[in-house]
Amino acid sequence: MTNIPGDAFWSQEKKKLWDTISEILILLIHAGGESGYEQLPESIKMFMGWDYFNKEAIKFLRDYRLSWVDDISETTREQTIDAIADWIEAGEPKQALDTKLAKIISPERAQRIATTEVTRIFARGNKLAWKATRIVTAQKWQTAQDERVCPLCGPLHGKIVSIDESYRQTPDEIANSQQMTNLVGGDTQARMKRAQTLIKHSNSVVEGPPRHVNCRCWLLPVVSEEAIREERQKRLGLTAEIDDVDEYIAWMKEDDGIVWA
Repeated sequence: MTNIPGDAFWSQEKKKLWDTISEILILLIHAGGESGYEQLPESIKMFMGWDYFNKEAIKFLRDYRLSWVDDISETTREQTIDAIADWIEAGEPKQALDTKLAKIISPERAQRIATTEVTRIFARGNKLAWKATRIVTAQKWQTAQDERVCPLCGPLHGKIVSIDESYRQTPDEIANSQQMTNLVGGDTQARMKRAQTLIKHSNSVVEGPPRHVNCRCWLLPVVSEEAIREERQKRLGLTAEIDDVDEYIAWMKEDDGIVWA
């Protein structure tokens, strides 16, 4: 008779999962950090603090292990237990159980999870690198602005929030988007019903892309003039002349690649 896996089994599976992916995650978040650094204009790269980045990367991976690994393990656990319980109650052959379990941990599901999480961790590496400059204080959401942009991401395009702040969405915002109109037409109730369903299955608060599986969005770093003044004067010392800092900021503003708060 098949027994339902207990806590010890799932604890061991969780450890195996982390042991398998931890080295990859370390490489991935550092690759994201290097990518975020390379995205910065030369005039901003000089502010980069790699010690700060490394400390924050370690903290993120520690929190990630406690949250994401637990979440995905618990979801798989619940689905597996339900499948086995249903199979036992139905008295079906072993092949039927194999079919049920294959759907829970299918290659397709694994691919979706992997793609989404790789994007998420790489993007976090970007943000940690920007934050490590101490002059990138905000982030700007960008979409591809084409016909494939969804009702979740469309309303977020161009939105700027603090580098430590999450993006928040309401059903109204999603329902009234052009993308939702394109999807379901002009019926107000139909748009709102679809918006509420999307929010229910994807959360109303997100730190940044990916907003959903296979999301193509990205963030841009936003620079604060006030933060530049503070950091510039720290580096030059208390004797730094205000005119020198103003001249430095004016020089930076000649770079069209910088997004200003």
